Amino acid sequence: MPRSPEAPEDDFRPRDHPVEDDIAFQRKAWKVERVGWACLLVLVVFALLGLFSNGPLSDRRLTTPDGTLQVDDQRFLRQGGRSPLRLALQGEPGATLQVVLEAPFLDTHRIEALEPHPLESGSAQGGLRLAVRADRDGRATLHFSLRPDRTGATHLTIRFGEHRLRLWQFIYP
Repeated sequence: MPRSPEAPEDDFRPRDHPVEDDIAFQRKAWKVERVGWACLLVLVVFALLGLFSNGPLSDRRLTTPDGTLQVDDQRFLRQGGRSPLRLALQGEPGATLQVVLEAPFLDTHRIEALEPHPLESGSAQGGLRLAVRADRDGRATLHFSLRPDRTGATHLTIRFGEHRLRLWQFIYP
């Protein structure tokens, strides 16, 4: 039945015919739906920025105050997924530099690859001690390919000389 211009129908008033509906409830549902869409949009943006893997929120660089140890790693990892870890050491030219990855590093991560191979490696108070030779500028860099074995929050401590850097990581299932 066509509407007459003299009697416009209000589309937002409750009605019983042809279907019973509650416009006040429907408006509340629309608001909840908009909030849900906004939450999903925020989640997608954070995911793209690296909340769940690679990206600016996950990638970080930590350096000791004197700059002798620099660590590049990721805050957010996946259990069973590969994760890079880079250690840049600064010491005397040609010297043997020792770095220690303290426990529980080996309990939470498996080392898949390490480049270059260290001159020596061994146990150090439940952790891993690595010795490398510095180049003629006094620098040495270690590149690790790690595979996290556990889920949840974990803390890693890397010691070089008198300095310690403590890293926090979250490993997703």
